[in-house]
Amino acid sequence: AVPQPHMKKVKSYWRMRKELEEEGVLQIEDEHLRFLQSYTFASPTAAAHILTGSNRPGPLVWKRKTDGKTLKELSD
Repeated sequence: AVPQPHMKKVKSYWRMRKELEEEGVLQIEDEHLRFLQSYTFASPTAAAHILTGSNRPGPLVWKRKTDGKTLKELSD
């Protein structure tokens, strides 16, 4: 997940992703992000933005693996 150019404009997310890399939480491996340890994000949207490198609504991005339901569907 290579950051999209507009992500640099959203400094707090960009800075946070760089900090997570520097702290050894995230590692870029063949243009993919890999977690090296557990990390709790403040919101699903923050996690989606940082991990995808683009502005995405977390409740619609994150899906349960077993049935493909989104967080939004599960919370409704």
